[in-house]
Amino acid sequence: MKEGAKLFMLALIFLSFYLFLSGSCHAEETLFTYCFGKYQQEGICPEDSCKLYCLSEEARTECEQACLPKECTQIPIKKCPLDFCAVLQNCSGERVCHDRQRGAIPKCGDVAYSGQDVACCAGLVRRCGVQFFEGHCDMEGKGSIYSLPICIPCGNGICEQFEDRCNCPEDCGGGIYQGRAITIKGKKEDSARQNKERVQETQMKAKEPPQEVEIYPEDPAELQKRLQEAERKIKRFQKRRKTETGKSLFDL
Repeated sequence: MKEGAKLFMLALIFLSFYLFLSGSCHAEETLFTYCFGKYQQEGICPEDSCKLYCLSEEARTECEQACLPKECTQIPIKKCPLDFCAVLQNCSGERVCHDRQRGAIPKCGDVAYSGQDVACCAGLVRRCGVQFFEGHCDMEGKGSIYSLPICIPCGNGICEQFEDRCNCPEDCGGGIYQGRAITIKGKKEDSARQNKERVQETQMKAKEPPQEVEIYPEDPAELQKRLQEAERKIKRFQKRRKTETGKSLFDL
């Protein structure tokens, strides 16, 4: 096998293993093309978002190398490549370089949406926090999948999936929400205040008496015509029944 082909195959094997560990194929596939292509064409491995890896089995001074991408979370925010990654606010209140959401930007964030391009859909709020088995709350989730706020249906009175007493004490019990307010596109989202208003509105609606539905009568002449037609049908049925059985409709 030629050295160039061998290098390319080794890089692909390394990339597959890398993506398996990182779990973020969408961002790294594009960034991989950038890093690997830049090194192959220009002999330059951009250190801001890429890194040279030795592809040889044994470590030595001179080895076959490939320029492969760093994880977005490992790149400083000032050097975050926005073509491949995104700058987001985490649950610690810090702005960090992070993986971009897969696919097209939605009109609004559905349940469990962690992107910050759009607001959460109606009925959802953006919250942080996770409850561990022993009951402990981690409101920041540093270095874990819980480091970003997600959209949840908190405030409807039901403790649903993705909710617990840490990120939604309103529905799951546990007192007052302790997470930070998140700023999205310069607008501060105070989900605790928003949810308090939503819960109060839900409770008020639950106390309201059911509205009476007014049934408007049909045209009197048309209604009288229908009643007469129904009366004629009943009489014809009674006559036929009496002829066949000797009993009228109302005979016991």
